[in-house]
Amino acid sequence: MVSVEKTDVKPLLYRNSQEKYGKLYPVKETSLLLPSLVLLIGCLLVTVLIRYRLIFFVSPDIGGIESNVIYSIQRYMAGYPLYANPEIAPYSITQYSPVYYRIVAAIGYLAGVEPDDTLGVYRLSRVVSLTANGFYAALLFGLGKRFCLTTKASMAIAITAFVLLPPQAYSRPDSLYILLVMATLYAVVRAIQAEQKKQELNWLAGTVGLAALAIATKQSGIVLPFAVVGYYAFVNGHCLKGLVLGGCIGLAGLLFLIGFMPEHDPILLYANIINGVNQGVDWSSFKINIVDHYFRTFSVHIAIGLPLCIWLIRQTKADYRWLGWSVLVLFGFSLSTSIKWGSALNYFTEYVALTGLVAAVWLNEQSFLVSKRGMGWPLLAFSAIFWAVVPNMTNFNWPLLMRSGALSETPYRQQKQIADYLRDSLNLKSTDAVFVTNYNYCYLNGLLYRNCLIPQQDMIAAVMYPRKKLDYSALDKQISQQGIRFLITRTGETATEFPGLTTAHYVLRRRFPQFDVYESR
Repeated sequence: MVSVEKTDVKPLLYRNSQEKYGKLYPVKETSLLLPSLVLLIGCLLVTVLIRYRLIFFVSPDIGGIESNVIYSIQRYMAGYPLYANPEIAPYSITQYSPVYYRIVAAIGYLAGVEPDDTLGVYRLSRVVSLTANGFYAALLFGLGKRFCLTTKASMAIAITAFVLLPPQAYSRPDSLYILLVMATLYAVVRAIQAEQKKQELNWLAGTVGLAALAIATKQSGIVLPFAVVGYYAFVNGHCLKGLVLGGCIGLAGLLFLIGFMPEHDPILLYANIINGVNQGVDWSSFKINIVDHYFRTFSVHIAIGLPLCIWLIRQTKADYRWLGWSVLVLFGFSLSTSIKWGSALNYFTEYVALTGLVAAVWLNEQSFLVSKRGMGWPLLAFSAIFWAVVPNMTNFNWPLLMRSGALSETPYRQQKQIADYLRDSLNLKSTDAVFVTNYNYCYLNGLLYRNCLIPQQDMIAAVMYPRKKLDYSALDKQISQQGIRFLITRTGETATEFPGLTTAHYVLRRRFPQFDVYESR
């Protein structure tokens, strides 16, 4: 066990420099770091403004098919099962573990948000995610301080990580998941640095609870027990401690999954979060979403981060070795899972954030970079600004928010008129089925969450149905027997992605802006 002396908090520019390299002539910290921080804080203020506007942005998807998550939250808030049989109507798949859904629903209940207030549920989820993002950045700041970085350096790391959050973290379980991953890493660091056995045991207990909560928030949390076991068993040489911790995390994770699941049914849970996301390998998706959108944009992170992780593992300090090992494991896990259909750059969110911490820790040890020419901080400052600004130029929400009328609720009100027309004029019953072809770019599945079929069309139509990942014989029968009463299509659209489900057996009832409403003959 390695303890960290409380007095070992010298400023980044000077730590160990006198002992290692004699008298140096560093550039004053304020002449380099302060202007860099001003620029980073400018990036932060712009990002916070955009994130605030995104809460009220009238768009059913600000990243990662947001509508899929909102649908499950609405259904649960209205008293429907969070996890249902995906092979029977409405053929819904709740893709993620239950904690985020339950937290948003609980806050919605306390705040008086009704499930029928679709726009309100969207805004509620975005507020919860933004709050989680703030705590995520705060934990990165805390990690920086635990590794003896200055306050300004820790602020730079935290700000950069917040600014670089991908849209998938704006209103999805990812926001809570990455927070819990960072909290788990922080708890292990505190356990390693603990000066007393009782403190170490308390932080290890916290590690178990936080890692288990991460598993109960998103299935990717399963990487955490492997990271902990690998560190204690192979890197630190405490095999028994690692196995005990890994077993406790796995058991607690399973108990949390079943406990937070409202139905407490492991079969339904497995059908949704395991079978429901068994989408197979897709190299074309990997090429577009990972190689083009991540490897090319964040190539500097990869080129710098991976070698420095190996360097950290080779150090004698246990906390350094944990940092290097955990970041390396997170990257490897993200890379191995990113070959499946639907993968995106958000798989590497933690790695991108932690690369800044790893680089700062390395610079803190390599004081020769802060010599007479003062190359260390200019390099780090330039990298931080480059990493923070350039990738966000590709964030599709930024230009959308700059349009006039971006916060206007007119599109939502127009779509609500369609839902009201079905209920008031066409006597929509609770047992009637409605199919909407424009599943991701409108609010209709949310406005009609009690009646809509196949709300997660992105993966069902593209993967699950054509590849027969699940048994959709009930859906085929419902289509062939014209069991879907209403069909809402884009203007002029006559066919869907499901065989036999066309407008041929339907009567056009009314045309709305961008939508046609059909009723079964």
